[in-house]
Amino acid sequence: MMASGERLVDYRKKAAEFWRRFKKSRTGLLGSAVIGALVIIAVLAPVISPFDPWEIDFQYKFEAPSAMHPMGTDQFGRDILSRIIYGTSICLTIGLVAAGISTLLGILMGATAGYFGGTIDDALMRFTEMFLVIPRFFLILLIVSLFGGSIWNVMIVIGVTSWPGTARLVRAEFLSLKEREFVEAARLVGAGDRRIIFTHILPNALSPVIVNASLAVAGAILSEASLSFLGLGDLTQITWGQMLNRSQLFMRIAWWNALFPGLMIFVTVLAFNLFGDGLNDTLNPRLKEK
Repeated sequence: MMASGERLVDYRKKAAEFWRRFKKSRTGLLGSAVIGALVIIAVLAPVISPFDPWEIDFQYKFEAPSAMHPMGTDQFGRDILSRIIYGTSICLTIGLVAAGISTLLGILMGATAGYFGGTIDDALMRFTEMFLVIPRFFLILLIVSLFGGSIWNVMIVIGVTSWPGTARLVRAEFLSLKEREFVEAARLVGAGDRRIIFTHILPNALSPVIVNASLAVAGAILSEASLSFLGLGDLTQITWGQMLNRSQLFMRIAWWNALFPGLMIFVTVLAFNLFGDGLNDTLNPRLKEK
């Protein structure tokens, strides 16, 4: 019981130290504030949305931004603001799930290669390099074209094709840590490979992985927006990229159809990049004495 209480105190101290350092990063705070606002919008979409995003009313088609429709309407008279609000949850879900898949695969590949080394390392790194030399976006385009552009397909494909960078990062950390004294001590007391990997080495290698994961969310959102812009997204869902795709034919007569979805993509990707910079400033061991 005492050990559990001590661990709780230790976690609280680490959390307090993390926050003390993180709040010094203005870019990190700005990014986290924007992300927090986006999460609130996504959760409260049914409550704060002024109109049904699917409601068609040709009487109001191509209405310019006004008090009734702050972001205007599209070719079907649908409220752009409502569609932006509902699209927030889809875009964030795609980014988080795809980044989670790529991070998990990267950790497994990188940890295995870095810890065991030798033939296993060579084989996994050659496999990783094969993914790196193939243009990733064109690979995503090919797979989505073959298997369809449903939301789940898009998330899985982006995640499965985005892990090599994380794998190389984790491998480098494991190569650096596996010969340290605390790992040797764990081996001497009889700890198995799995316990050493996940209990002793991985927690010490997570800082750069966490930073990389936050940037991966931004990359996944941008990839999905690109797919949807090219007409390969899920037509049954509202996404900002899909809204951009449908605005192409009306750029001259309804500029607001493209401006606001594009602005949301820009702001969201920028927010995750700023958040990642803040995490890097906080977790980078070279900066801990500053």
